[in-house]
Amino acid sequence: MTVLSYIEEHYRDGELSELAGELHYDLYWLSREIKRRTGATYTELVQEKRLSQAAYLLTNTAMSVMDIGLAVGYENMSYFHRIFQKKYGTTPRKYRVRETESKNMLQIRALFYTKSVQSQLEVLERCINTGFFGGRRKKKEQVLHQIYTN
Repeated sequence: MTVLSYIEEHYRDGELSELAGELHYDLYWLSREIKRRTGATYTELVQEKRLSQAAYLLTNTAMSVMDIGLAVGYENMSYFHRIFQKKYGTTPRKYRVRETESKNMLQIRALFYTKSVQSQLEVLERCINTGFFGGRRKKKEQVLHQIYTN
């Protein structure tokens, strides 16, 4: 088992001491070797994996932000919010809204190029009314502007 595959499988609760034991390496030697080979500490590598997994879950599931934080290994939600914001420049909730809107806009753009004008307007109306754009109601003009200018 390599260090990176261990982190991939155990990012929620894996410990460097457990990994060192499995590999039969001295804990301090393994810690220094990880830093030397990757340029990052074991903790930094785990944190990177946790945050990227959280971003994936925010974009692709309906799980609550709190459930996502817990699922990726953070028990302290304020710490999770703080380091997420430091890495992505926004809160987990705002990240979800932004990424969902972006993904939805791509889907709508694809629909627009395959439908008649009447069908496009019907799809647009349905999307706006059902909160397809991250739960915020937008005016048709705003959405059309986004579709045709992005």
